[in-house]
Amino acid sequence: MALIVFNGFTSCNDNHEIRRTAENSTSVLPTLTDSFNKWLDTSRKKYPQGEPYPVYIVSAQGGGIYAAYHAATTLAKLTDDIPSFPQHIFAISGVSGGSLGASVFASLLKANNNNSQTSIKYLG
Repeated sequence: MALIVFNGFTSCNDNHEIRRTAENSTSVLPTLTDSFNKWLDTSRKKYPQGEPYPVYIVSAQGGGIYAAYHAATTLAKLTDDIPSFPQHIFAISGVSGGSLGASVFASLLKANNNNSQTSIKYLG
């Protein structure tokens, strides 16, 4: 007990220092409009001109592993049913397990694109 009190008063056990990096004031983040327009220009190249281009923004709720499973399988099922679905996703927002499921989906997409496969198989 005396050791705990001694360490508390002397701060010899303080390992919580925050490291800071130098700020780079020359870098400017793109605006949402600029990012969207750049994404739309590159995504629309494979789509017929003159037709409306569907854009999806995905929101995945939290709830631990249950939400992770449902987010990943729902996105995979949509990709199986509509193979061009991932091409139309502009953004994915997730909380807790939903973000984990969205990350699994994004990883599967990346792995499948590297293997030249066109869809993700839904295992539900």
